[in-house]
Amino acid sequence: MRILGTIAGVVNLTCMFLAAIEGDMQTFLIAWAGASFSGYAILHTLEERQHMGETRIGFRALAMTLRYDLQQQHLPPGTRLPSLGDYARKYGTTRTTVARALRILEEDGIVVMLRGRGTYTVGVRDDRPKDRIAWELLDAMKDKPSGSPFPSSAEIMLRYNVSHPTARKVHKEFIDKGYIRRTREGGYVTS
Repeated sequence: MRILGTIAGVVNLTCMFLAAIEGDMQTFLIAWAGASFSGYAILHTLEERQHMGETRIGFRALAMTLRYDLQQQHLPPGTRLPSLGDYARKYGTTRTTVARALRILEEDGIVVMLRGRGTYTVGVRDDRPKDRIAWELLDAMKDKPSGSPFPSSAEIMLRYNVSHPTARKVHKEFIDKGYIRRTREGGYVTS
């Protein structure tokens, strides 16, 4: 596409030059419009290639980020959230990825998506020990690369002074959401 745009631009510039010499204003303007369009096509193609090289955030990682952001903002239930397009621009991703991330939050009971009316907060629960631990671990995971070690049940029990079933529920929730995975050696790592 870039080569065709370049060829078309050169042809149009040549036509502009010849029309200017001849004094044919109509041909000059038509060639000028063609050259402008060709230049736009070249720039747009280059811009697309730049974006293709960037890594985009996945929907699970976006869900984790949105969950953390909503928890930090302390929004009251019923607060309307930005549109899919606004979130897509903010996080440099697609509307589909944002929609999938918000569906995860909807399944968790944090937001409700109303067709044609927007997305609204339901409330972020952090009154249960499991939820409090999950928020702290999500915050700690935010800057860790994939494959980083994740605390074991015993470490969670000691660090947060909770029972073994509570620590296991945290692991189960994180595995179900795709935030961590179990290794062959028996430990957990971030996904």
